[in-house]
Amino acid sequence: TYIQEKINHLPNTPKVFNLAYDSDKPSIRIDTIEKTVSLNPTLILYGISYFDLADSAKEITVPGLGEIYNEFVAKNYEFFEIHNPKWTTLNTIKIIAANMGINLPTREVVLIDNTPFYNYQKSQTVIATNSELIRQTKNFPLDFTISIKTDNQEIEDLKKIITTLKENDIEIILFVTPVSSAYFESLNNEPKDNFHQKIEDISNEFGISVIDLSQKYSDYEIWADPTHVALNKKSLIYSKQIVKIINEELE
Repeated sequence: TYIQEKINHLPNTPKVFNLAYDSDKPSIRIDTIEKTVSLNPTLILYGISYFDLADSAKEITVPGLGEIYNEFVAKNYEFFEIHNPKWTTLNTIKIIAANMGINLPTREVVLIDNTPFYNYQKSQTVIATNSELIRQTKNFPLDFTISIKTDNQEIEDLKKIITTLKENDIEIILFVTPVSSAYFESLNNEPKDNFHQKIEDISNEFGISVIDLSQKYSDYEIWADPTHVALNKKSLIYSKQIVKIINEELE
């Protein structure tokens, strides 16, 4: 919404859409690229981050219901009487998942114009403290690899997406999305270095611009979780950066 307001002065008043959705990565995005192309966009900003190009990763182990009850419910309530077992179980799971950095669907959502595939959770409007970010980071994907010698499926699909856009004369800019310092410092150097090398290789191969925002706002107090900026007026500095990119390309 902010971006749309700030670019209304541009010729022909471009319309801005945020096509992101949960768990987005090139191997998923490629399934909808033809529909995106059919809209005849002038410019596409493609945001990508470290885990999006992962070769492999260890799965996060989610506790079973028995463990959830014994470890997180029974031990934390001296007098615990269940009047609604279904509600109690679902609510407990949501609380635990949130503490693990996992966003589960909830009825408390924030609908944004021109963002058709992604509904923000109410929790994503709250800026987390640094201690909360450090705690949440432990449950985010950290143990993964990105091979520097070969292309994995994500990289191959990203190249196919770029090829499709260029064949249709659609300008594309890759930008590395920002992450918090808590997340960045928890990643090993090898996947970070290999990610940036792969992005640079893609930039050179296709002659497209890459804007690295990965650490630009790492220490700012703008984060809803370790890898997502909060939907909050205090976090508009990120949106202002996107406005700047669009203005420089389309003015």
